[in-house]
Amino acid sequence: MQMITSHVANAIRRRIDELVASDTVDREKPTLIVEACRQTDWASLTFVGALVELDLRLEGGREAVAAAIATLCNRLPDSDIPVAGHFVADIQVVAGADATFAAGDGVVRTLRIEALCIRD
Repeated sequence: MQMITSHVANAIRRRIDELVASDTVDREKPTLIVEACRQTDWASLTFVGALVELDLRLEGGREAVAAAIATLCNRLPDSDIPVAGHFVADIQVVAGADATFAAGDGVVRTLRIEALCIRD
C-alpha cells in the first residue's frame, strides 16, 4: 500500500497527536502509528477538495487506549484544524478491530479517520 502524505493529511495528523498525546517513551500513554494514508480528489458542483483517510493503530494499556479513543471520538469531529488553502468540512472516527497482547494488560486498537477537506 502506498503511503500518501500531504499538508492536509499532516495537519490532521498533528491534531490527532495533540488530542491523543501519544508517546513512544511514556508507557502510561498509548503509542499511535499511522498504518496508511490515502487522499482522493473530490469535487461537487461548487467545491473542490479531497477525501483523506488515515488508518491508525493505538497500542498500550487498556485504560490509556480507551481514553485516547474516547477523546478522538468526542473531540476530533468538532476540532478546528488549520490547513493552508483548505478547510476540514467533515471529519469522523470509524472504529476498527480489537486485539489483545499476549502478555499483560496491553491492547491494540485500529481506527480510521475520514475527512472531507475543501479548497478555499
